[in-house]
Amino acid sequence: MDAIPLIHDAMKKIDADQDWYTLGQLGQFIVQLYPDFDPRSYGKAKLSDLLRALPRFEVKPGPGNHLQVRDRG
Repeated sequence: MDAIPLIHDAMKKIDADQDWYTLGQLGQFIVQLYPDFDPRSYGKAKLSDLLRALPRFEVKPGPGNHLQVRDRG
């Protein structure tokens, strides 16, 4: 299964109009929606590594050294 729809669903669940999402919040919503989600199933050790590997998403450092993610789609 492709990870992009799972990540996108979580973003919509948080707030469809938001541009940037914190990595922690995004991870929590993905697991709530898809309890079996594990980035290792997609060949990456961490969610941040998976997001960086997918060209559709941009990852940058945010306030307080928390990573932020946005959908370029």
